[in-house]
Amino acid sequence: MQDTLTEIFRAAHANQQEGGANTLYLTVGSLLWRAEGREAPYRAPIILVPVVLERPSVRFGFSLRAHDDETRLNSTLLEMLEQEFDIRFPSLEAERLPEDEAGLDVRGILDTVRAKLRDIPGWEVTEEVALTNLSFTKYLMWKDLADRAASLRESEVARRLMDGPASRDERDPGLPVEAAAEAPAPDIEADTAGLVCPLEADSSQLRAVAAAGAGRSFVLIGPPGTGKSQTIANIIADTLARGRTVLFVAERRAALEVVQRRLRQVGLGDFCLDRLSARTSKASVLEQMNRAQ
Repeated sequence: MQDTLTEIFRAAHANQQEGGANTLYLTVGSLLWRAEGREAPYRAPIILVPVVLERPSVRFGFSLRAHDDETRLNSTLLEMLEQEFDIRFPSLEAERLPEDEAGLDVRGILDTVRAKLRDIPGWEVTEEVALTNLSFTKYLMWKDLADRAASLRESEVARRLMDGPASRDERDPGLPVEAAAEAPAPDIEADTAGLVCPLEADSSQLRAVAAAGAGRSFVLIGPPGTGKSQTIANIIADTLARGRTVLFVAERRAALEVVQRRLRQVGLGDFCLDRLSARTSKASVLEQMNRAQ
């Protein structure tokens, strides 16, 4: 058991450091179902209780405590049942889950799921409990795109990413094209006049900041050590100076921390709200917003 807990603990810690989100859950209840041509049943948890696994040192045992996040149902499972089997649970779609005198009505939730599925051969709702790491990143991204598809298509860039160009010859004047290489070189002083760049930047980096300030979409490419994070920090600083807000995302947390560190160096740290930090809590967010006023 200690070896298994150690493996779960390390995976949860790595996910927290890399993605900035808790992935450790105590799952209550499972749905077992069989697909045609498959002998072993699929198994999906139903109730997800966010938890934290801790130990003072390697010489001590593990302890389990509740996480600050709220308990919820397995939204991926509910979406699969609706999409593939047209099965919905209206009583469980409220903002708050059903409760009884002891708190969350676990038995009531499982009985609701069981009642909907009892007539399907080979399907079963069990009352098992498990401790495991779960990730919903792809589902949440898909859900966001599916729910906001119409509004996203209002953006020319997003529409092209989702649907492709209407024709091979279609061009967007706001996007750079191959012919731009033949155009006269822009006036760098005119383009960069009035930019707010607290960090040093060369002419190509200044053009990137100016392009972002003008609302253009572009891809900034450069090998390691060429100042990409510094340029991003300048773009954020200039955007803040224009009274706008910025959402900066990265695949790895290390990339976020590099830019955040550069912004702190120039006095803009209080204007950076770390949404996915392991130390982020409701109280810390309110405190940080007060400092930024």
